[in-house]
Amino acid sequence: MAAERPANIIDQLRELWSKGGQLIDELAVSRGVPSSYGQLLKSLKTVLQDTGDVVHMLHNERLPVHRVPPEVLIRIFSFVRISVDDPDPAHSASVRWTFTVHDDRKLHPSLLVCRKWRDLALNTPLLWSHVMVVPGMSDDYLARSASVPLTVYISGAISLLTTKLLGSGGVTITQETSPSSFYQSLKSIGKIHSRIRVLHVNFADPINISWIAGFVATLGAHQLEECSIRFPSDRSRLDGGFQRHVTRPRLTLFSGGWGNSGGEKLRSLRLASVPFLPSNRFPALTTLSLSNATISASVYGGSHVPPWGLQDLVDFLSGSPRLEELYIRNVDLERRDLPSSGTTKVALRCLRQLVLDVPLHTHIFAVQRAFSIFGYSGHCHVLLTTFSASQPDGIVARLLTTLPCPDSYTRLRIRAVEDEHTTLHFVPASGNGSLSMCLRVMDQPYVRAVPFNPQRELRALFDRAYPWCCAVEELWLELAEDDYYYGPRCVLGRFPSLRRLVVSQPCCVSPGGWYTHIAEALRLLRPARNGTVACPALDTLCINIPAYCKDVEAVKQVLLSRARSYPVRRLVVGYHSMLDWDVLAEVFSLEDLVEEFVCEELLPVRRDAVLADWLLSIPQVFEEGGFHADWPKRGSDASMW
Repeated sequence: MAAERPANIIDQLRELWSKGGQLIDELAVSRGVPSSYGQLLKSLKTVLQDTGDVVHMLHNERLPVHRVPPEVLIRIFSFVRISVDDPDPAHSASVRWTFTVHDDRKLHPSLLVCRKWRDLALNTPLLWSHVMVVPGMSDDYLARSASVPLTVYISGAISLLTTKLLGSGGVTITQETSPSSFYQSLKSIGKIHSRIRVLHVNFADPINISWIAGFVATLGAHQLEECSIRFPSDRSRLDGGFQRHVTRPRLTLFSGGWGNSGGEKLRSLRLASVPFLPSNRFPALTTLSLSNATISASVYGGSHVPPWGLQDLVDFLSGSPRLEELYIRNVDLERRDLPSSGTTKVALRCLRQLVLDVPLHTHIFAVQRAFSIFGYSGHCHVLLTTFSASQPDGIVARLLTTLPCPDSYTRLRIRAVEDEHTTLHFVPASGNGSLSMCLRVMDQPYVRAVPFNPQRELRALFDRAYPWCCAVEELWLELAEDDYYYGPRCVLGRFPSLRRLVVSQPCCVSPGGWYTHIAEALRLLRPARNGTVACPALDTLCINIPAYCKDVEAVKQVLLSRARSYPVRRLVVGYHSMLDWDVLAEVFSLEDLVEEFVCEELLPVRRDAVLADWLLSIPQVFEEGGFHADWPKRGSDASMW
C-alpha cells in the first residue's frame, strides 16, 4: 500500500469515509440494542484507524523521501554499504582492508526511516549479498539475501570477546560476546556454502585463529571463485589450538566438512602471512598471490609449523595449469629447501604476468632460486620489485642472464623520480613480454637505505657500458625534476646502437630554472672536438616542451651540430598549451632542420601522471613501424611502475 499512487489513496479515503458514515447512521438507530451497538462501535473504531492510516499515507506521499524512484533509492542504498575501513571502528584494533568493503549492516539505519524504505530494502536481495560475519548472526539475517551469490567477510576485530555498542543518549555499552557465539556464526555461513562466490578472511588480531584455520579447511566451497586469507603479523599471542589444524606445510582447504569438497571453480587466491600452502589442485585458478610468507612466520604461539619448501610450491603450482598472474612478495625463497625428488620445475604456459618482490637486502640468489623452478612463455611480463644491492656492479647484467629470454632487449624505459626506486623496463626485439626491475642501491648490506638520489642510482647502475647496452635501440627517459643535468649524462653515453630517444621533462613544476638543466644534459648529444659523440646512430628525437621553457636553443644546437655526420632525421615535439608565443615560434622553426617533423599541443595532465605518457597522446608518432607504444600497463594486483 505504501507505493500506491495518490489518486488510489484518495479513492480509499472516500470509501472509508462513506463506510464510516453508514456506521454512524446505524449507531443512531441501534442505540437501544446493546449487543449490536457495541459491535458497531468496534467497527467504527477500526474504520477511523484505517482512515487515519490512509491520511498519514497521503501526507507521506508528498515528502521528499517518498518521491525518489525505487530504482534510484536502491542505487543509493548500494552506496551506503561501501566502506574502506573495518566495519567495527569501536575497536582500537580495527582492520584495514586492502580493498573496498561492502557492509550490509550500514543499511540498518535506513530501515528505520519509514515503512516504504524498509520494505524496499528488505525485498531487494542484492543489497544483502555482502555478509560481514559477526558474533550471534542468525539464519534470518542470511535469509534476506534469498538465493543470490554471496560475498563473505570475516574480520578478526569483530570477533573480540567484548563489543562496544552505542546506547541511547550516547552512552557506550560493553556487550560480552562468548567465543561460541562467533563459532555459531561460522556454522551459519557453512550452511550456505553453495552460495558463497567470494570469501575474504582478514585476521590482523590473533583471537580465534584456530577456528578460522578449521573453518577454511572444512568449508565446502564448490562454487567459490575468489578467496583471500590474511593471517596476523603478530604471532606471539596466537591461541594454542592453531597447531591442531596446521601441523604440516600443506593444508587441504575447502574439504567439505559442511558440504561438498570445493575449490574447483576458484579463480583468484591471495594468501598473506599464511604459513602453509594449499594441498588442493585448483584447475581454474588464474591469479595467485603469496605475501609475507617468511620462515619466521611459521612460529605461532610457541608452536612451530614446518616451513614449506620449493618442492611444495612446485607441486601446488602444478595443479593450476591456467595460472595467468603470479605475485610473490616478501617470501624468502633463498632459505627454502630445494626440491629433492619428483618434478623440480613447473611450466606455467598461460602465465602473462609474474611479480617477484623479494625481501629487502636479499641477495640475487633469491631471484635465481625463483626462476630455477618457474617456466613461462615468452609473452609473460616479469616485474622484479624492491631489489636492493650494496654492490651494484653489473647487477642488471646478472639479472638479465638469470632470466630465460632468448631475444635481446632492444627497448628500455628508465624511470628515476623522487620517492621511488629506479625502474628499468625492458622489451625484447620480438615485442613479446617484458622485464621490469625496481632497484635500490645501498651503502652496505643489511643497512637501511639512504635517502633516494636518482643521480647516485644511475651513476651506480651505468658506471660503464655493459654488453646488454649495445642491443638497446629505443630509450625513454623519465627523471626527477632536478636530475636532468647529471641523469642523462650518466646514461646516454652507454648506448652506441640507440636510434630512438624520448626525453620527458616534468610538466608540473614552478616556473623557471629547470630547462637550463636539460640544456646541459643534451650537450652530450653534440659531437665533441675529437669527433666522438653519444648515440651516434640516433635517428629520432622526441622531447616535450613544458610551459616554463624560455627557449629551445638546446634542441636546436643538437640538430645543427649533428647535421653533417650524425643527422637526426625525425623530431617529435609536444608543447604545453601555455607556452609563450615566441618560444612556440622557435619550436616550429625546427622543422627546417629535420626531414620529418611532428609537433602537437599536449593535453593537461595530473601531477601523478606518468611523465612519458605525453608521447602516447601523439598517435602519428607510432605510425612508423620502428616506434612502439605498447608498454605494458599495470596489472590487477601490482603496478608495473
